[in-house]
Amino acid sequence: MAEKKQEKRKSRVWIWVLVIVIALALAVGGYLLLGQRQIEEYTGPVEKITLAAYAGDTGALVYIAEDRGYFEKNGLEVTIKDCESGKTAADALIDGEADISTSAGFVFVSNSFNYADLRVLGTVATEEVKELVARKDKGIAVIDDLIGKKIGVTKKSGAEFSLGTFLLFNGLSLQDVELVDLRPSEIVEAISSGDIDDAFTWDP
Repeated sequence: MAEKKQEKRKSRVWIWVLVIVIALALAVGGYLLLGQRQIEEYTGPVEKITLAAYAGDTGALVYIAEDRGYFEKNGLEVTIKDCESGKTAADALIDGEADISTSAGFVFVSNSFNYADLRVLGTVATEEVKELVARKDKGIAVIDDLIGKKIGVTKKSGAEFSLGTFLLFNGLSLQDVELVDLRPSEIVEAISSGDIDDAFTWDP
């Protein structure tokens, strides 16, 4: 008797498991079917825009979207203006060379005081790629050795903000160093030639 009751209980458990599995399968299938019906091909007017984008790792989604045809599928004819930094992209937007740009948050903030009509539409990437590169032959071995040294950085970019934060956390400030405003491509040449002692930038 005990064995038969136990078998009945097991049977009931398996029946309920089967019912739950079927219910979940129907729910997921219905959701996917509904989603497919909702995704319809865009048939409205085509909007032409110019997008100033940082042509680097954190700007990759823009180029992926272009390659996959996502812009076209959503009624956009996008002309991408390649820029070597988010600051350059923002400058293109401000100068009227682009309708939208990809830039770091600090670039937006630093420009918002003079251009109140700027708006943030969304986030396409987050990163932690900025590095401090120093020349040992300039006598730099520890943080305090940065005092009075020339540091190449792209001003009004996220790198300038990150450099200030880095120095602050190490008991220094931007006033303790000499900032040399350079484009990312210029920084490589400047530190190689010894025109600057350090560089705070990302992989250009």
